[in-house]
Amino acid sequence: MYSEFPQEICVRLNFRAEIAHVILMAKENRFIPQCEILIGDGISGSFVDAEYRVGGIGEQITNVPKQINTFGIGSYVKVVFTKQPSKTVKNPGGQVGLSLLRIWGQPLGYNKGLVNEAHPLQGQTETVDKVLIELGIPLNNIKWTNEDPENYSYAPVDEDTRLTLIDMEKLKDKAHQTEDYEMLNQITKDLKIVYDLGNEILNLKRELEIASAREDFNTAIEIRNRLKQLEQERDRFDALYETSRFEDMIVMARPTTAQRRLAKKLEDDERERLAALKRQKEKEAEEERLRRLREEEERERLKREEEERRRRQQQQTNVKTVKKKQFSTVKQEKTVEVARDPLEYNEGDDDIDPYLTPKLIEAGGKVIDLENSVLKRALTSGTLLVTGVKLWSALHSESWRHRDAASRAFLEYLQAPLKPKYIGKTRKLFKAAIDVAQEA
Repeated sequence: MYSEFPQEICVRLNFRAEIAHVILMAKENRFIPQCEILIGDGISGSFVDAEYRVGGIGEQITNVPKQINTFGIGSYVKVVFTKQPSKTVKNPGGQVGLSLLRIWGQPLGYNKGLVNEAHPLQGQTETVDKVLIELGIPLNNIKWTNEDPENYSYAPVDEDTRLTLIDMEKLKDKAHQTEDYEMLNQITKDLKIVYDLGNEILNLKRELEIASAREDFNTAIEIRNRLKQLEQERDRFDALYETSRFEDMIVMARPTTAQRRLAKKLEDDERERLAALKRQKEKEAEEERLRRLREEEERERLKREEEERRRRQQQQTNVKTVKKKQFSTVKQEKTVEVARDPLEYNEGDDDIDPYLTPKLIEAGGKVIDLENSVLKRALTSGTLLVTGVKLWSALHSESWRHRDAASRAFLEYLQAPLKPKYIGKTRKLFKAAIDVAQEA
């Protein structure tokens, strides 16, 4: 199919029937993602005039037969392929392929009966096996062989598996007669698998009886769960080969109100689960987006802080130089740059010099330089870098005029607009003001 989806196939039955289930199988590399089974019923007209309702939904149908329970009454069965499979190398057109369609049901007003055929014993091996079993010899001790189909009647397996093996052996004989060697190859392998399943089921049933008699209920629970798994696996072969057991398992009765409510509840629960899963995925995606956004903001903040730290470090480590004039023997003026010693001259001298120099000139006299030990203590506390060497020396001068000039100069400096370097960072300036007040 190269047209757009959904696509549909309509089957007209020869009579009005009560339908139990449908078996579908897709072609290789043409699997069916999803399909709906519609049952149509009408008094007159063609399939276009009939009223349809959804009888069942199938998903992920591959080249293995799959049973879809479909309860309803009608004369038409419509298979609607609702989703297109994804395009692959082996399926470039995104097609679906249907290789098997079987509809199970019964005509209305008729009863379908099954006839069990009885076959006489053949050969001495089967007779010996039967006698040994009647004498109470454990089945596992019997050297059992399957030389002919009748041997399965006394095989060490449970009764349900025995019926399955007998029907499969009949199909094997039919395939041999028609020279269907592909069928023979497959059914021979499956016979061995089903026999092993039946033998294990038989042993587990005996162990279950023993555990129940001993009131070892924990072991009984484990055995019961294992039995259910094995029986389901055996029933899969019944459905594949359409044995008599499989026909007996088909329920032809209409679904009860309780079954409909249960099916609706299961459908609602599944819808809620899918909705909750979708909400959870959306929540996780939103949380992941917010987390990435926070990480990006944190990286930007750290980057800005690192740039600011480097800038401040660069400002602090930049060596400021002063120019000193030297005169050579020929009276030529030269300018050299020397590293600044904070105990001789620092940035505080640059800031306070416009306020201090006029007042020192007015006071007269020369300010004597302080000892390095006094200056180092002021440098360690950070005050010397705020006041400068010249103002700190004037505060410690023996002349009261110098001390008065230094105090008034620092007061004017504090009253003037703050330097940009102190905006938001006035701790050092405040501490220096306290030290100047104490010395004054």
